Amino acid sequence: EYVKPVVTLEKTKTGVYSYSGSLSIYDPTSRIYKTPTLEYRYKGSVYLRNSFNKSGIIETIGLMPNTIYEVTGYYYYHDEYQQKMKNTFFKAEIVTGDISTLETLDLTINGITAGVSDVKIDQIKLNNPTTDEVLKGLKSGSVLFDKANIGLSAGDMKKLIAGNQVDFKTDAILKSNTTYNGYIEFKDLAGNVMKIKNNKPNIYILLKSYFILI
Repeated sequence: EYVKPVVTLEKTKTGVYSYSGSLSIYDPTSRIYKTPTLEYRYKGSVYLRNSFNKSGIIETIGLMPNTIYEVTGYYYYHDEYQQKMKNTFFKAEIVTGDISTLETLDLTINGITAGVSDVKIDQIKLNNPTTDEVLKGLKSGSVLFDKANIGLSAGDMKKLIAGNQVDFKTDAILKSNTTYNGYIEFKDLAGNVMKIKNNKPNIYILLKSYFILI
């Protein structure tokens, strides 16, 4: 017996970088052949699509802050005559939040070792709960000192966002007998610099190079 599928999205919540809600998929006779999708349009153009294959709390991340999106939810199914059909189950205009509402990043490091021409920073860690909105928009991290800007790898950023610690070491690009003023910086996907709670001056001296983390 044919039963038309029903999909709903309720209890939606808009964050700075995310949009979430409770998705219900009722399809007892398996008529859906392309899973429910949320499509986000910015100024008429598709910005992002997210598909979901089961009921539950869903979340889309990667949205830009302070931005208006047109959100449409749809799926494709076969009707009782085996014809391919499209059904739109959700439409909304959303406005993402401002970065001023974000949590502050809680950064810790275990130590800094300054070599003759390089620097090693041990156990960099972000101690925020992994559910914090600020982590959902983090795009890049860098160690900056004087004129040098050395980025953390995408793999390291993924680990930090997941709550794991990473070790960082520069190439042998520093000059000996030199004092370097440096700090760690994180940016979101819009290029905004994030606030860091524990980014205070620390001076570490070893061998012939000096590194100051501020």
